[in-house]
Amino acid sequence: MKCEICGYQFIPWEKTDQKEHTQHCKKFLKAQRKYGNDFVNYYEGEKIKQENNPVIDDSSKDIRTRVNAAWRVLWVYYSREIRLNGYKLNFCSFKAFVPDFLYQNPSIFPADVMKELRVRYPSGARKRRKAV
Repeated sequence: MKCEICGYQFIPWEKTDQKEHTQHCKKFLKAQRKYGNDFVNYYEGEKIKQENNPVIDDSSKDIRTRVNAAWRVLWVYYSREIRLNGYKLNFCSFKAFVPDFLYQNPSIFPADVMKELRVRYPSGARKRRKAV
C-alpha cells in the first residue's frame, strides 16, 4: 500500500511497517507545514517532472511559461534534498538552495531557461569565502 500523503509504501497489517509509516508521515507533514504545499513526496515529484520537463524543453513556448515549469521542477529537487536530509526543519531556504543547485547542475535546463533562473536566483545568495 502507498500512502497518498507521504508516498511511503508499507504493508498495513505489519505492525513494524505501520509504525515506520506513522513516523515517516509525521515527519513529512511537519516538513510540508514548514515548507508549504510546494513540498512534495517522491511520487508527486516524478509526476511534476514528467509534466513539466517537456514544457521546459519546448522552445516554441514563451520563456515565462518555461521558467515557471522549471520552478516547479526545482521544488521537486528541493523536496528531495529535504527528504534525504531526514526532513530537517532547519534545512536551507528554497531561495538559498536554487543557486547552489543550478551551479552544481549547469546543464539541467536549456541555456535560455538557466539564464532567467540565474536572474531570479542570483549566486549572490550563496555564501562566498572572503579573499585572503
